[in-house]
Amino acid sequence: MPVVPDASIAAIRDQQQAIMECCNRLLAVIATGSNAGITECRARLSSLLHANLAEEDRVLNAPIRRLPLISRPVGYSEITQEAADLRGRYSAHVGKWNNASITRDPAGYERDVRVLVIDVKQHLQKKQRLIPGWVRIIESAEIIKLGDKQFG
Repeated sequence: MPVVPDASIAAIRDQQQAIMECCNRLLAVIATGSNAGITECRARLSSLLHANLAEEDRVLNAPIRRLPLISRPVGYSEITQEAADLRGRYSAHVGKWNNASITRDPAGYERDVRVLVIDVKQHLQKKQRLIPGWVRIIESAEIIKLGDKQFG
């Protein structure tokens, strides 16, 4: 059985796809010019982001953080910092934009959402390219660890 189960990676990919689809849905709802549906999309997006963070932490980040710094994937620190920055921006966005502020400045809200959606999608696309390498590093480290226990 692989150290990082294929089902876990598939779940992460499904979550990432659902996040991108939810972002697209939010943009579509905004484009209608009505606030109806925005709250539901925002709640769904928040739930998806939270679930994805928890799954990535469990499946990928926790094993990588156990590796010596020198053994961590190239760019890992940068992508995790980018993710933290995006979470901060998303929190600030949610704090800034409520139903009243969206109604007062729908164009400003749409601009803010568009910029954030672009950045979130680019981040997820980077992760999708990096995850296979991360899995190989995690599994290689586990194989080495098992060999050390067996022969050390």
